[in-house]
Parts: sequence; structure tokens; C-alpha cells
Amino acid sequence: MHHFSNWHPSGGELFRGEINAGEHMMQIYEEDSALLDSLEAFVRSGVQRGEGVIVIATGDHLRVLHDRLKFYGLDLAATIARDQYIPVDADEILPEITVHGWPDEEVFVRRVTELLVRARGRLRWRRVRVFGELVSVMWALGNRDATHRLELIWHRLCATESFPLFCAYPRARFVAKGADARVQAICAAHSTVIT
Repeated sequence: MHHFSNWHPSGGELFRGEINAGEHMMQIYEEDSALLDSLEAFVRSGVQRGEGVIVIATGDHLRVLHDRLKFYGLDLAATIARDQYIPVDADEILPEITVHGWPDEEVFVRRVTELLVRARGRLRWRRVRVFGELVSVMWALGNRDATHRLELIWHRLCATESFPLFCAYPRARFVAKGADARVQAICAAHSTVIT
């Protein structure tokens, strides 16, 4: 696999500080625990900084993340009630934003914009950070071209709406035989790649 100059060895520390608006980060992980370490840091740091946080992840990842956040003292119910943290099940939203396995850009942008409005709050001043696992779910279904298309839609949206975006892929599926050209294109669409 090609190595880009924007590759970093771990995500936890990267997510503990301020993340620039429009930054599009991707993690390629071996074990779910590595993703969850990064995702936990991403969410906790955002909430501690007073930012809105949207997490679109699989139900399994959301359940483990919520256990971790509660363990570290986050009042999950209150944070969700005030729309500072908005969890969304990727498997539930995927059929809504795709047509025959292909992302419907208009529907996707409208749905994510609705989430951004909620996360920004009534005064619309709150910074927002977003994690999206939809691309990984699409990739796992074998929709490689559709995955690349969704990455490009996400990339434009995070630039125009000025929010940092974090996504992730499990290494075992992502570097499968015959996927190298598409993997390189997806990596190139990100400002930071975490391995």
C-alpha cells in the first residue's frame, strides 16, 4: 500500500485537542478496541470542549462506546437530551441515504445537515465534529465505487459546512486483494490517515 505524508501512527492523542474545521481524517485499524479508543477520545474531547458531536456508527460500536463514555463519567442521557451528542445507527440510516446501494447525494446532504443543525444548538454557534462509519459499512458490503463516492460527498460537505470528519475502516477488509487502487483513492481523499 502506498504511504502518504499525512499518515499518523495513532488516533487517541490526535483527537484530544482541537481539530481544524474541514479536516477529513481516516483510521485504518486492526482491532475494534483501537477504533473505540480513538472514537472515545474524539467524543469525550468534543463534549469537554463544548462542541456538538455526531457519531454515525454500527449498533455494536455505539453500545461499547456508550459503556466507555459512562465509565468515564459522561452523563450520556443529558448530553443526548441537549443534542450535544447525537448517536445514529449506521445500519438504520444507510437504506435511507442510498438507492440500489449507491449514495443519494441530495438525501444524504439533507439528512446530515439536519443532524448538524441539531448539534449546533439553538444559537447555531456550537462547533461540531462528526464520526461516520457509513463508508466502512458500504465497503463491507462490497460497494467499493459507492464507498469512494460517499467519501467524496462527505469530503465536500465537511469543507462547505466547516466541521472535522473522522471515519474508519478495519484493515482486514480494507486491504483485501484487488482493492489497492480504490484504497489509494480513498486514502488520498483524507487530510490525515491513522494506522
